Amino acid sequence: MKKVLVITYYWPPSGGPGVQRILKFVQYLPQYGWQPVVLTVQQGEYPELDASLQAHVAPDLELYRTRTAEPYALYRLFVTRGKSGKIPTFVLTEQNNQNVLSKMAATIRGNLFIPDAKIGWIPFAVHKALNIISKNEIQLIFSTSPPQSVNLIAGKVSGKSGICWIADMRDPWTDIFYYHQLKRFRWARKLDLHLEKTILSTASAIVTVSPHLKEVIEKKIPVAFRVIPNGFDEADFTESVTRAPSEHFRILHTGHLAGNQNPESLWKVLYSLCTENEKFREAVQLEFYGSIHSQIIRSLQGYKLTEYARFNPYVSHDKIVEVMRDASLLYFVIPECSYSKGILTSKLFDYIGARRPVLGIGPPDGDAASILNEVGFGGVCDYDDERGIKKRILELFRLWQEKGFTAVSPSDSYLKYSRRYQTEQLAAIFNEINESHEQ
Repeated sequence: MKKVLVITYYWPPSGGPGVQRILKFVQYLPQYGWQPVVLTVQQGEYPELDASLQAHVAPDLELYRTRTAEPYALYRLFVTRGKSGKIPTFVLTEQNNQNVLSKMAATIRGNLFIPDAKIGWIPFAVHKALNIISKNEIQLIFSTSPPQSVNLIAGKVSGKSGICWIADMRDPWTDIFYYHQLKRFRWARKLDLHLEKTILSTASAIVTVSPHLKEVIEKKIPVAFRVIPNGFDEADFTESVTRAPSEHFRILHTGHLAGNQNPESLWKVLYSLCTENEKFREAVQLEFYGSIHSQIIRSLQGYKLTEYARFNPYVSHDKIVEVMRDASLLYFVIPECSYSKGILTSKLFDYIGARRPVLGIGPPDGDAASILNEVGFGGVCDYDDERGIKKRILELFRLWQEKGFTAVSPSDSYLKYSRRYQTEQLAAIFNEINESHEQ
């Protein structure tokens, strides 16, 4: 088999969406002629932990971990006032109750740690990667970001070794939606933009997750681009679609909700339905799994919806799959930002795998809407489309009243979004780049 060096910060026991894509690529690449050699961090600062994901790692995988030097111990002291535990998910966007130390820490983080607070991993990772290459016949380097420090690592290793590098960008670099909240000075923004253009221009190809996101990045970077969306693993959804009837009409959201994912129109519609429809009021149950921005909590309180809500912490991926299978309606909210049309949240594909009705809120002409229409799950309602949101919820509520559960029969094209198929597309790109380099 040909060998590819995979450089990733997020790897089990890390949980959350950042690890799912690369974990499945690594799991299925050997089926298409590529043996991954994984380089990751020894003890990273992860948003969540998920021990269940270790079951998806092959026992014979060649895996290397290195130490790192990150500022999170001091940063945690500033942000959490000395409390132990992980740094809050929305620490960069929470504006309430920020003390002087928190504001100071945000300014330091934004201007001294460029491109991000993971830069302390760079020297350790570069040294280890070159050592791995000296002992293995590595044909390609593949990195996945964010964090963008991974791109600096891969770019340096590629330059020193002469091995082609393919960059996987799950999110944009200087265009990411929270960038303006990093409190960066002008010189810091200029340096970061320079790094983005310089480093990514050395890649042989860039893989990203959606057509619109490709358009955002390729305006700056003169490199060959490919699009491989996120996907779902068929192996996670082997049980029958039919479930036992539920006593509640369960409207479910999985994963974190940031401040720019606050669907006011949805809350208004739910408030209206609970006020005017007694049967809906008695049956509805809102469920959240993951961190929720304080702004969203305040909105739920304002619309008197907290009495219908169930707030749950992050749970492992295998458990959340079961939760999704029992939902009556799964919804997602595309963050409102300059590249909203190109955002494909990873939960969208797990929702498809669960075959439960989906309500998307975001650009109706975006990439997420296009995929939902293609696979037969309906479209996406615009952020302020109260009429469309209400119509969709009522249709599904009536269906639930008749059967006690809801399910979707997708079109055959939904298999295009399986993790196995996506990995086959990635392996084809590997072959193309490797063959062109050998000629």
